[in-house]
Amino acid sequence: MKEIKFSLILILSLTMFAFTSCDNEPLEGEFGVDNGGNGGGGGNNQTGSFQVDFDDQTFIASQISATRTDDIINITGLRGTNQESVILTINETSSGTYQFGVSVSASANGATYVESNGSSNIWVALTDGIESQGEITISEIDEINLTMSGTFSFTGFNTSGESKMFTNGVFINVDFDDI
Repeated sequence: MKEIKFSLILILSLTMFAFTSCDNEPLEGEFGVDNGGNGGGGGNNQTGSFQVDFDDQTFIASQISATRTDDIINITGLRGTNQESVILTINETSSGTYQFGVSVSASANGATYVESNGSSNIWVALTDGIESQGEITISEIDEINLTMSGTFSFTGFNTSGESKMFTNGVFINVDFDDI
């Protein structure tokens, strides 16, 4: 039970980080680059798409951001003015298929759905670190244009133990920041 609580706190922390992380604004002056929407900007350069089905509807993100660090990929889709979000975090940096809720190097890959910014109604695909709650397949990482594509699905649980299925998830040519 301690592991589940710790994992939920970790996911909540990552969620809050996604909402409070700084915006990527284009540089001004001679350093600014206009790539014509062909990728490579990550964050606010809105190319690509992100969607997933749940509750007999399709969540289509109006804002998408993605980052890749030395050991983590984080992809976030936001919808609406209340910042409803789906956040996917994996402890890998290359294309492949990875399980949600399964520990990798002492950290579990996670998927989270937050009904709105500041909401306590959160659905998390995280368990004891052993049992899979879904998967993500990163089918392509374009190192030239800094975009990634793939599919995902997961079962999320709220704090009451209720479950929700997230199916047919897809992200296509999503810009990412390589930091």
